[in-house]
Amino acid sequence: MRTYVVGVCRKKMELPLQPLTVACFISFLYSKHLATATIVTYASAVGYVHKLAYNSDPMASFLVQKTLAGVQRANPGCDKRLPITIPILSQLVGSLQHTTSCRFELLLLRAMFLTAFFGFFRIGELVEQRKNGSPPLQFNQLTMSEKSVVITIRHFKHNHSKKPVNLHFQRQTSPLLCPVNALRKYIKWRGGAAGPLFCFPTGLPIPRSFFCRELSKSLGFCNLKTEFYKSHSLRIGAASYAAAVGFTDAQIREMGRWKSDAFKKYIRPTSALVIRH
Repeated sequence: MRTYVVGVCRKKMELPLQPLTVACFISFLYSKHLATATIVTYASAVGYVHKLAYNSDPMASFLVQKTLAGVQRANPGCDKRLPITIPILSQLVGSLQHTTSCRFELLLLRAMFLTAFFGFFRIGELVEQRKNGSPPLQFNQLTMSEKSVVITIRHFKHNHSKKPVNLHFQRQTSPLLCPVNALRKYIKWRGGAAGPLFCFPTGLPIPRSFFCRELSKSLGFCNLKTEFYKSHSLRIGAASYAAAVGFTDAQIREMGRWKSDAFKKYIRPTSALVIRH
């Protein structure tokens, strides 16, 4: 936004921005052929910065809303990824007894599926990334009690200060979908050795490729198209579920560690079409 205001409009960057300036910025991004989702993300960030400074949000104006709507109509470019909902999550967890013959892997994957969903995790925060990526979640970041689990994370998108954030997991009524129960059973097999929380029996961290491959196997067993269901569908599903059960935007933003209202593009109706083979 600063580049646009200073470089294109030849003005000084000062808050609050006028709705007309923001609408023109959105039009400028569209003229540069940016994806609709990217434009929405940039626009949401503008609104977030205004809220932080206790300024009126230009995103709420009629002009800006209509400009965004026009961009979305002209260039739908919708995200094809569908949410992994609670019923689908239940199917995936249940499928593990058919897709793997290894007891350790079953417990590992069940714990990972449920942790990713109820923790709003990006998969890159849980597993080993490429060489220069953030380290995977470590065992010493886990605190367990009888009824709850706390995972403390520092390395996640936009957390430049590395300030720790505690994620609280509570027992669920369904034993099959309880992340606390799943983690306790997995840790019983894993043991308490230092190192990556999610790892092979050798202690080596789980790579992203392994997680995605096993998720695809479970999706295939459930006759769900992997074209529409990806690892990020767990995060999309978590946001959609939270919205459906009545959490506020502020609560969802905090739970998912979003820094703006960009999460709103993830919210899908809970009755979203389930696409099977």
